[in-house]
Amino acid sequence: MASAVAPRTAGRAPERETPRCAFPADLPASGTLGEHRSKSLLAAYGIPVTDEQLYAPEAIDRLDHLPFDPPLAVKIESADIPHKTESGAIRLGIGGLVELKAAAREILAAARAYAPQARIDGILVQTMARGTEVIAGVVNDRVFGPVVMFGLGGVATELLHDVTHEFAPFDRATARAMIGR
Repeated sequence: MASAVAPRTAGRAPERETPRCAFPADLPASGTLGEHRSKSLLAAYGIPVTDEQLYAPEAIDRLDHLPFDPPLAVKIESADIPHKTESGAIRLGIGGLVELKAAAREILAAARAYAPQARIDGILVQTMARGTEVIAGVVNDRVFGPVVMFGLGGVATELLHDVTHEFAPFDRATARAMIGR
């Protein structure tokens, strides 16, 4: 679906919506954030995220109940392993406690085999999202400043490269236009 990009007024920044977060983001100067930390920041700014719980790898075997109603997604939590499918460090559609424990052991082993040097922050257990999987990201380019990326997520990101970019800050209309593109 094509969508026209809202024109910008020359010399004026677009109106900014006030974030719901009362504190400045505590972001590293460079590098990648893990999924759990990224989603905590998004939630602090009022952006809905899936319910999730981060566990130390050894804590999974001590669970006596599922943290959320199935189906669940189980993933490695590591900023050093951003591509979980490629590394074999994700299991989807988990429906029971025995399956959850087995999935956690499998993804931990897969992550360690894929990137032995990676820092493992834990096992992320979350409710499975419904709908279209998307990817969003931001970089602070030293020449252009903050640039936001949005597009199809999951394996489609790597296969189709269907993403769009915009310079930040931008307004809600520009965000909607990015989704349309």
